Amino acid sequence: MPPTTPATAPATGPAVAPVILRPGPQPDGTGGLDTLQLESLRLDGLLRRIAPRCWAGREAVLTPALKAGVVEFPPLRDLAVSHASAAWVWWGEDEAPAPWEFSTLNRRRVRGQRECTVHEATVAPDDLAHPGGVPVTGPVRTLVDLLHATAADGDGDAGLPRAAEEAPAVARRAARDAIDRMSRRPHLRAMRALAGRLASG
Repeated sequence: MPPTTPATAPATGPAVAPVILRPGPQPDGTGGLDTLQLESLRLDGLLRRIAPRCWAGREAVLTPALKAGVVEFPPLRDLAVSHASAAWVWWGEDEAPAPWEFSTLNRRRVRGQRECTVHEATVAPDDLAHPGGVPVTGPVRTLVDLLHATAADGDGDAGLPRAAEEAPAVARRAARDAIDRMSRRPHLRAMRALAGRLASG
């Protein structure tokens, strides 16, 4: 099961504050802050909320490994962080979008999960990365998934998803090229149109 404990900064002295803060006791056993106290520190400009139950220092550098470590996995096996959640791990600047999104590593039926979205798909090993030891769809697969979901939900004039528009230019072009190489997939024409707009934006 992927890790769900808060990530901490590398030790640089006898006491190093966690980079990621959650309500309650800290992993080292010291007392923690409750949600109200963490929100008060956010309002004072000392913290920023990065996920529904996670805060970080205002100046903290949030790497993909640190962000992947705050994702809350449901009690299911063989999942990877995907779609808008994966986009946030790779290049998101704001608070993580809710709910968390996952894809199954091997296509299978999944019963409804109240606090997350699980896409019944197959994610090949080549489409996975493991920042911080957490399985996350790679940037190109993430963009392909976002564009496929948008094409499937759209009426022909679907707008580009914000999570895709925030992607680096190199990932946008790679996703367009990957979609251009596809020959059989539902909504492929709409996906190609979206990918072309994304790569030229």
